[in-house]
Amino acid sequence: MVDLYDVINKIQKEPIFYLGRRSLIALYAFLRGYNIARRELQLPKTEQEQEFEKFPDWIKWKAMIEVNQSWEKIILLYSDDDVKAFEKFFILFKEFVNREDK
Repeated sequence: MVDLYDVINKIQKEPIFYLGRRSLIALYAFLRGYNIARRELQLPKTEQEQEFEKFPDWIKWKAMIEVNQSWEKIILLYSDDDVKAFEKFFILFKEFVNREDK
C-alpha cells in the first residue's frame, strides 16, 4: 500500500506528472484533495497521515509565528515565489519527518 509520505516523495521526483507544475499552491491543493478523497471513502487515517496533521503546528513553531494560516501560506510568506516555496516544502518536510520530538 502506498502511504502519504510515499505520495509526497513521488511528487518531489515527478511534480509535473502529479501537479502539472512545480508549485506549492498546487501541492497543497493536491494534498487537500487526497485527504478529502480518503475521508469520502471512509478510509481510516494511517499513522503517517496522523503524524502529518502535526505539520501545520510544526511549521508555525519553526517560523516562530502564531497566525491562523495554512502551512502553505506560511511557507509562501518566507519564499521568493511559488516554485521556491515548493522546493522549501520538501526541505521542511524532510526535517519534519526526521525530527527528534515525534
